[in-house]
This record gives sequence, structure tokens and C-alpha cells, in this order.
Amino acid sequence: MIHTTSLCTFALYFALVVLYLLQMSNQIKLTRAAAVRKVLLYGAVCFHSVLMGSVLRRYGFTIFESGADLFLWVSWIVSLLFTFSKRLASAPIVALVVIPLVIAFLGSSSYVMHGDTPGVQLGISERGLVSLSHSVPVLVVLTSFVLLFIGSVVFLVVERRLRAKDRLYLSDSGVSLEYLDRANKYLAHIGFVGLSLVIASGGMRAVTQHKPLSFMDPSVLTGCVVWVLLGVLLHFRLVRQWSPRRLAQCTVVVAGGFIVSVFLILLITGRITHGAMYA
Repeated sequence: MIHTTSLCTFALYFALVVLYLLQMSNQIKLTRAAAVRKVLLYGAVCFHSVLMGSVLRRYGFTIFESGADLFLWVSWIVSLLFTFSKRLASAPIVALVVIPLVIAFLGSSSYVMHGDTPGVQLGISERGLVSLSHSVPVLVVLTSFVLLFIGSVVFLVVERRLRAKDRLYLSDSGVSLEYLDRANKYLAHIGFVGLSLVIASGGMRAVTQHKPLSFMDPSVLTGCVVWVLLGVLLHFRLVRQWSPRRLAQCTVVVAGGFIVSVFLILLITGRITHGAMYA
């Protein structure tokens, strides 16, 4: 069930990428593209949701037990937010950043390769609640950073095309710089507050599990560094009034670095797959 659903989900997402590329190059009429896009997009989200249900039934409600859990949740939430935002879903330039990232996170989850590995179901206990209070903010933070990365990349692409006065592109972009900059500002606030909660709940989780607190731990060090960098970016946005273009450039580096660091930390600690955790 998981294998078949995953393959169908991947196929529909790849078909969407091809459709948006044809729309960007004006190889297909807009009215026809909109109808086909809606069918493919809703179909992909439905299969993705069925995949989530199958995983939850097999492994139980887990978020940060492995990288597979975390990446699968992020891919599903980003896909849902994109699908039900009509303004973004109709913009090919946004879709051509969002959908490949969804595919990348979905592929990185590795549930397809480890579907038969036994998982652990999160129970409602004191330790489980402490773990949940940490893993849910982690999910919110990673999702907000993924969206922040997408928004900043799209902002830079749109801004560059606007400066180049690409009239054909202007008629098809579907998003404005003001809208993207405002969305990035809100996402940066959510990421900063969420990361503050992650750092606090992570310390509480370590104390509950009788583990030593060490700033040399890769996850702790990365979280603190990114928290400081994001705080500096918010300072330059709100106080120093940096230009949106310069902020977007710095945000791409910070958000992209955070996403890559999460993957590397999970890889180093052996939490990428269920197989690595329960072997």
C-alpha cells in the first residue's frame, strides 16, 4: 500500500512540474492548463494524504523519531498550503520551486525503502508529552524555513525579471514583490518564535531524559547559530530597514543552510531512517 501510493504521488508531482514548465514556456493554453493542473494537483495531494494515513497506521503518530517522519510531514504540509492557496498555485514560478522541494523531501523520507521496519508509536505519557512539545515546534520551524527559502528564491527570481523588464514574464508570474516580501516577513517571525520554543523545549527534554546539556552538540549548536542569524535578519528588516532584495539574498543563505544542516545532523546521528534507529 505504501509503495503503490508513493509511486502514484511521485508520478503526479512530476506531471505537475512538466505542466508548469509548459505553461511557463507558453506551450499550452492557460485555460486548458488550469483545468489539468487542478486535477493533477488535487490528485497528488489526495494520494499524499493517503500515504500519510498509511504511514500513521503502520508507525503511529511520530514526528521526530527519525528524519523519515520529519521530512514526510514537511512535504505534506507544504503541499497542502500550496494547494489551497489559489494565488500561489496559479503562479508557475512558485510551483516550480515548491513542487521539486516537495518531491525532494518526500524522497528523502525513505519510507518507501523501509516500509517493513517496525516503528514506535508515541504514547500519552509524561515523557511522550515532553517529546511531543519539542517535535511539534521542530516541525513548525522546518516547515516555515522551507517556505521562507521558497519565498526568498521566488522573490529574487521575480525581482530580477522585473528589472530586466521581461513583459512576457510579467503577465505570467502571478505574484507581486510586495506579497512575497510580506509573506517572508511573517514566516521569519514564525521561524524565530518557533526556534525559540525548540531550543527551550529541547533543554527541557534533555533534563527530563537525564541527558547533559552541551552547546557542542551539533543540533544545539546549529539551532543557536541559526536563531542568532535569524534574529539579526529581523533586526535589519525592522530597525535598519534593509532593502527586500538584500534581505531575500541573506534569507536564502540562512534558510537553505538550516535545511541542509538538519539533513546532515540526522544523517550523522543515524536518524535518517527507521532502519537506522531500530536495527
